[in-house]
Amino acid sequence: MTVAEVLLAFELPVGRNTKLILLLILAIWKALLVALFFMHLKFERWRLRLIFIVPLPLAAILVITVIMEKLR
Repeated sequence: MTVAEVLLAFELPVGRNTKLILLLILAIWKALLVALFFMHLKFERWRLRLIFIVPLPLAAILVITVIMEKLR
């Protein structure tokens, strides 16, 4: 996944906004994989997963808002 991020950031001729969105998606995917496997959330009960999942949309809203402010 890191190779994909580096290729996306430096080699692909796409727009800046598209790069940002794709890199954000890859970062979220990587964080989810780390949480599921290294934090062992994959093998936990649903309630513990829910505690981890609930703040994610709020963090996404915060990140998107900050990015939109920087692009103005």
